[in-house]
Amino acid sequence: MNYTWDRMKDDPKFQIKLNKHEKKLYDVVPEHSGLNLLQILEKTKMNKNTTKKYLDRLCEYDLIEVVELKQGEKAYFKRLKGTKSFSQSYLEIKKDFEIRKSIIRDSLKSLNNDTPNEIIFVYSKCIQLLFSFDNGVKFTISSNKHKKLKKQWLELEKENQELLDEVTTGINNKLFYVILQDILKSDNDNLDQLEYYNKTKQKKSLK
Repeated sequence: MNYTWDRMKDDPKFQIKLNKHEKKLYDVVPEHSGLNLLQILEKTKMNKNTTKKYLDRLCEYDLIEVVELKQGEKAYFKRLKGTKSFSQSYLEIKKDFEIRKSIIRDSLKSLNNDTPNEIIFVYSKCIQLLFSFDNGVKFTISSNKHKKLKKQWLELEKENQELLDEVTTGINNKLFYVILQDILKSDNDNLDQLEYYNKTKQKKSLK
């Protein structure tokens, strides 16, 4: 028996016909938490070679995707319509990191006989850019429902930390305290905004 399914890439109106093995595997693979090959075998009771063959075919159909976890393990996820694949999202975020890295390095190289205010401005903005990127990566890692972490995100987190270390090597003790105060001021602004939001919500609830 064949089952028809919409293909996600190329022509979304293109109908794919899944055989019973493909349909069984597609129904087992979850949307968010992901399963490794062993877990899929346990759920389906299918032959390993047959399972790998049809999982690869479902990946070709763009109905599921596979991501590499730590220690070489892989997890299979169901693709969600209207969303970018894991690999697409990762490539875009990796590109964003490379752009940040280039701008940060160029900004620091341009510092030459600048005023103290200009030096503080450049260093503060560079560090805040790296902090915000690190927060995004940590959010991605924390929101991952799978027990093991995706290898690419850990590597990206490490790259960002190495760049942060590179940036901060040029900061002396006096400059450190001024930059720290500037960064904390930005955090305090966020706290004030959240506090205002909470007060506003409380007033609305009393009406």
